[in-house]
Amino acid sequence: MQNKYGDCFYCGGIVEEKLMPREIRWADQLFIIENVPMGVCSQCGEKVIKPKVAKVIDQIIKEEREPTKTIQVPVYQYELNLAESAAELMPNSPAKKHVGLFGTTEYR
Repeated sequence: MQNKYGDCFYCGGIVEEKLMPREIRWADQLFIIENVPMGVCSQCGEKVIKPKVAKVIDQIIKEEREPTKTIQVPVYQYELNLAESAAELMPNSPAKKHVGLFGTTEYR
């Protein structure tokens, strides 16, 4: 059964249901739930999960079910000096702006 979604609250685009993975951090652990039905905006990519779907995800994690599979995930530390070095490699690159929920970010 497909859930119904309104227009995207962020950009007003059309939201369609897709089955996608969802990453959850809970009690210092990373969980990946596959095939989660969620609304995805066809214009900006914003994702929304219905409350009943979120409750099922919570139940899966709280019940400590046996996982379908286990994977190893590499963890990297963000390093500001690497970001600055990358910007120096492209000094003539025009700046681009990303407008997100937390304001505008300018990057090269």
